[in-house]
Amino acid sequence: MPTVKVQQRKVTAKGKNYNQYWIGLPKSLVEAMQIDKSDSLEVFIERGDLVLRRI
Repeated sequence: MPTVKVQQRKVTAKGKNYNQYWIGLPKSLVEAMQIDKSDSLEVFIERGDLVLRRI
């Protein structure tokens, strides 16, 4: 199973500064989940783990 790192970028919106956190999905995970650019994922936390599910 690949490891992904949480990344941070600073965003300014409506005059306020925010931190945005995101993870990139490796190609191997995208292929294993059979998802495309236009697909939606349901994201939730289960017992402290991040779970992604195709909708």
